[in-house]
Amino acid sequence: MNKITIDGKTIKLSDETIREIRKILSGKPKFGEEYCHIDDNTIIFNSFSKGDIDEARLEVGNYYSTKEEAKKELDRRTAIVRVKNYIAENGIEVLGGEENRIEVLGGVVSSSIMWDYACNSLYIMHSSAKGYSPIGFFSEKDAETLIENCADDLEIIIKQ
Repeated sequence: MNKITIDGKTIKLSDETIREIRKILSGKPKFGEEYCHIDDNTIIFNSFSKGDIDEARLEVGNYYSTKEEAKKELDRRTAIVRVKNYIAENGIEVLGGEENRIEVLGGVVSSSIMWDYACNSLYIMHSSAKGYSPIGFFSEKDAETLIENCADDLEIIIKQ
């Protein structure tokens, strides 16, 4: 296991994390290096040729060093679609703008679904900060409904 020391604290890093760090530090892939990308709902293998298509895939993040990385992302995207379909089919309101947020004690609050690594479970977080969620923000009641009915997909989407 590899280690890194930051501000006097030593952190153990997995081999996968080391590979990701090296990939980031090395910049672009080398000519002829094999990679995967997602096309529709299929994982495609390619060799990097520095052509426009390869560059475009790299630029938008549709570049995966291994089939496992691509499969994980494809599973995440598929789970997002299933949850969004559930939201649409069940009339759950996705809170978008500030007008849909709840004002509590002078702050504006909405609910998002998060992953608690300590408890290894989903939970509802109320926040006044603007943030990002691939499935949106909801009332507390709707967030509870989603956790109750879409827990497996939410875990795939949120737990990384």
